[in-house]
Amino acid sequence: GNLLQGVPFHFDDTLRVFYEGSFWALLNPFALLCGLVSASMILLQGATYLMLRTEEKMAERARTAAMLFGVLTIVLFVLGGLWVG
Repeated sequence: GNLLQGVPFHFDDTLRVFYEGSFWALLNPFALLCGLVSASMILLQGATYLMLRTEEKMAERARTAAMLFGVLTIVLFVLGGLWVG
């Protein structure tokens, strides 16, 4: 998220990178939203994998989790797109 918004840094004479912000500046709302999108996508992928590799009750629970995380991923991704656009 911070890379999409731009991170304040500069290069010195020997091309070393220096960050000009603080740690707390990295924890802005857009960056946290991008972190939630990433986490929900990873959980969706894990639930889908479990759904394909297990049977019966466990597969059904994984399917429910995959549906939940799929919807959550879409909603958060759309919110991020609206934020950028």
